[in-house]
Amino acid sequence: MSDEMKVGKNGKPFPNEEAASRAMAEQELSPDVWGVVQREGGWVVEKHAATLQRMRERQKELATAARNKALEEEKYFWVYFAARTSKDEAES
Repeated sequence: MSDEMKVGKNGKPFPNEEAASRAMAEQELSPDVWGVVQREGGWVVEKHAATLQRMRERQKELATAARNKALEEEKYFWVYFAARTSKDEAES
């Protein structure tokens, strides 16, 4: 078993949240450190720190994807300005 995540004895996630909570209680894991989260098609007991880290990584991925999409859709235009004239040339 992993130090970051606990799964069922068969190595697969628990089938429901209740089974994961029961396993957490049986292993006497502190609710301040461990929590039940939905992951990998079932429910697992995972450290809160690992959950938060995974969420931060996901947010970074989404931000990068959004930034890349915005850059792909960004349009550039060539702008030409009139030549600068002096006051003397404007009076002529």
